[in-house]
Amino acid sequence: MIDKSILIRESEKRLRKTISALDDEIQSLRESRAADGKSSAGDKHETGRAMADLELGRLNAQRQKFAKLRADLMEIKDSKATSIQLGSVVQTQKGVYFLAVPLGRVETQGQTVYVISTISPLGQALLGHSRGDSFVINGVTDRVEHCY
Repeated sequence: MIDKSILIRESEKRLRKTISALDDEIQSLRESRAADGKSSAGDKHETGRAMADLELGRLNAQRQKFAKLRADLMEIKDSKATSIQLGSVVQTQKGVYFLAVPLGRVETQGQTVYVISTISPLGQALLGHSRGDSFVINGVTDRVEHCY
């Protein structure tokens, strides 16, 4: 069985790494924009500056999204629920899923776990089910083997 606290730490580590990479990109773009401002002139300068501002806006929005995902992840408690809910680790016939934030495939403790959101189609299909329940997703039937 997968240790949920380790899974939470691994997911949080992955989010921190993504946020750090975005911070580096933002800093680099700011430095590039500032250097460009000292050596350029005219319309070309204004166009380059506008493009840099758009990219900065995009990167900042991504950073905010990942920071929110990290905050949401840190709110998940390591509880033992009997039905599937936010924070549940679910083993089905087709795979192991952690209902938390949309991170995708995570390798931990020698297993592949898919970290998914409760608003994803699979997350929605799993919510409220318990061990032994069957569910259908995209026309394919699966069964909950374990949930905790």
